[in-house]
Amino acid sequence: MPTPSLHSNRSAASCPTFCFADIRNSSWAAYGLTAALLGITLFSPSQLHADSKEHSKAELLRTRDLIRANERASVAATFRMIQGGVFEMGEAVDLAESQLSTETAGGPSPSVTLSNTPLHSVELRPFYMAESEVSFGEWKVVRDWAKEHGYDFDNEGTGKADNHPVVKINWLDAVKWCNAKSERAGFRPCYYTLASSGLGVVFRAGKQIAKLEVNTDYEGFRLPTEAEWEKAARGRLARKKFPTGNSLTSRDANFENQNGGTKPVQSYLPNGYGLYNMSGNAWEWCWDWYFNGYLEDSTQNPQGPAKGSNRVVRGGGWQSPMSNCTVGYRYCYSPADPSEMIGFRLVHGVPPK
Repeated sequence: MPTPSLHSNRSAASCPTFCFADIRNSSWAAYGLTAALLGITLFSPSQLHADSKEHSKAELLRTRDLIRANERASVAATFRMIQGGVFEMGEAVDLAESQLSTETAGGPSPSVTLSNTPLHSVELRPFYMAESEVSFGEWKVVRDWAKEHGYDFDNEGTGKADNHPVVKINWLDAVKWCNAKSERAGFRPCYYTLASSGLGVVFRAGKQIAKLEVNTDYEGFRLPTEAEWEKAARGRLARKKFPTGNSLTSRDANFENQNGGTKPVQSYLPNGYGLYNMSGNAWEWCWDWYFNGYLEDSTQNPQGPAKGSNRVVRGGGWQSPMSNCTVGYRYCYSPADPSEMIGFRLVHGVPPK
């Protein structure tokens, strides 16, 4: 004999308010019964999912805004204003012969003909420069965020400690990282590639160096131009060899392998603009393609040649002889190759009014 159905011939009037005959055998039904018994307002799964998504979105927005606020506060605290105007760039005499005798011992790239002349006047608009090299700790935070937001890097980067400069990153890594830090802070990125439509695409991945452009009108983070780097390194001193004057000692900078590697990014005394380690410690990537000498028209906000094979590095490193650590010394390295001696420093632009 078949088992009697729960749907019996009892009248609807004889059923309690929540009748077992109307409940499906599911966890949602059980939840509904419990909610009804306790007088709880019942929401459908779709409603709960929608509320959860809205809550998650709100949390993500709060996190994003907090990150942006912290990044912008960091700019105010750790970047120094470099005043605009005219300064004398380069060397008064050609130092190529003395520098060539030491380049393989202290430079990151062999067999480069050097010329730091002629001494010439350059006019720059104002900009902000980071008081120190990008640290390994800061690099990791932005790098990890970037990987979750469509960026790729050729190298992971390394450093002796979180407060030491990041090294073993190539020029392309540094440029992508600048864009990632800009986006993370809510600033417009400065580096983009030219699309077939003529519109710029933010540079986040790949090696499209031939199509890469920089817009220094944008307020995001970027590498300094060679001229910006030199003006900042001079620290208001004109026609001096070093940020400290015409001499450099072990009390002023990390060079000639004194310490067997890098030192923390805020080692030694800062220069006249409040910038640390503008001589020694880690070479610093600049935007410019390297050219043997200066272009004749490089007098107003110059950005270097339109193309080339190597990118400029400045400042000397921990292995460099003193002659490679002058504010006018120029070197170069392949933009695709990393080095344990090269790091970078940020510029935060001041958009024209």
